[in-house]
Amino acid sequence: MSNSKELVKNQHYVPRFYLEHFSDDEESIHVYDKVELITFTSNAKKIANERFFYDLDFFSETGEVVLKDVNQVIEKDLNKEYEEEFSNFLPLLIKKLDTEKHFLLKRYQKEICARFIAYQYIRTKRFREESFRVNTGIELYETFTPKMQEAFGPFNPKIGHHLLLTMFPLRRETAKNLVDNYYWLIAKNESDMPFYTSDNPFAQKHSLQTIQDKFNTDSTDFTKLSNEIHFPLTQKYTISLISKKTITRRFKRFRNRILVISRFEAEQYNKFQLQRSYRYVYLPIKDFSFLEKIEIETRDRLIAEGRDPDTIKKPKPKKERSKK
Repeated sequence: MSNSKELVKNQHYVPRFYLEHFSDDEESIHVYDKVELITFTSNAKKIANERFFYDLDFFSETGEVVLKDVNQVIEKDLNKEYEEEFSNFLPLLIKKLDTEKHFLLKRYQKEICARFIAYQYIRTKRFREESFRVNTGIELYETFTPKMQEAFGPFNPKIGHHLLLTMFPLRRETAKNLVDNYYWLIAKNESDMPFYTSDNPFAQKHSLQTIQDKFNTDSTDFTKLSNEIHFPLTQKYTISLISKKTITRRFKRFRNRILVISRFEAEQYNKFQLQRSYRYVYLPIKDFSFLEKIEIETRDRLIAEGRDPDTIKKPKPKKERSKK
């Protein structure tokens, strides 16, 4: 455990070393906010983080926050453990992907990737909110009313997330599930559209609630995953995982290998990132037209289904601001 007494205030739920692979100039990252429908430019240091995101609060008798989790075991120890292993491995993997003509993903390489991907899956804000709301009927962005808070009592999303992150079986069994029960391939993007990532890069085909409903378990089991998962490594490479129970012949043929994809397929991967992001999509380019097109189509579909147009936020593609 770290002995450092200095508190880390801004805590990333997507690590900086990873985000830097989606920069256009080794610094700037372009951001699409799908909630406010605005765009801006930032960098890896200032995105995908929140003040004291992993820390538990301690309260006085009057309800005031008097102390944060001074050990910061998740931020200083657990995050560091997973980030160090993968940050050292990723450049080596990218080099092999770039240079080996007949690349074959070995099991030990999948295990390293799976440990990081599984942990990244459970460390984000989206997972924290989804896991807290699963089987409650409360929508992802629905504000908690006093009545809802009374029903949950002192058990809030932060406490639940803290427990899930520190539960070693969840991290271990999720990683094992990815290695044992999924076929892997590396998609190589040579189109004019780079891969995007997001504040929730572990992009499952289905939501947590849909997954839980499908398995119809008596108790919530977060090791259960969707039958299709995509995790972008860089703007050029992404890992695709398809359940062995639903595999297609074409995918099975390319398992553990590199598959060069077209612009159409790159769009589908990026659509996954938009749909499964909590709020922000990160791009290495300043062209947001693809994301804005999807938002306009979504808005038109909602109106066709009977929604009042005045209740739907409209995209603002020309409005930009910068975070410095």
